Amino acid sequence: PGAAQGRSPQALRKHALAVEDLIAGELSDLRRLPGAAMPYGVGEYKNPRICDLAAMVLATKYPTRYRFALGGTLTDLNRQCLECRDTWRRARGLPI
Repeated sequence: PGAAQGRSPQALRKHALAVEDLIAGELSDLRRLPGAAMPYGVGEYKNPRICDLAAMVLATKYPTRYRFALGGTLTDLNRQCLECRDTWRRARGLPI
């Protein structure tokens, strides 16, 4: 049996929002993870920033709400992280 068995739809929704909130809370974290690497195209993205990982998880888990693609300049990555953060804040009725 899965973890969702026996949970009400309201409890599942509350859990899903909490997970999204937890991930979105990392969108402003610019720290890098030294020594870590993740696949990117035919290579690797080394020493990823926590905000980039958070944005990638959100875009993977909720592709209709969030957009994020590794690559480009640091400015491009920053812009995408900010757009993810703004999307999350807008959905929660928070100021941007």
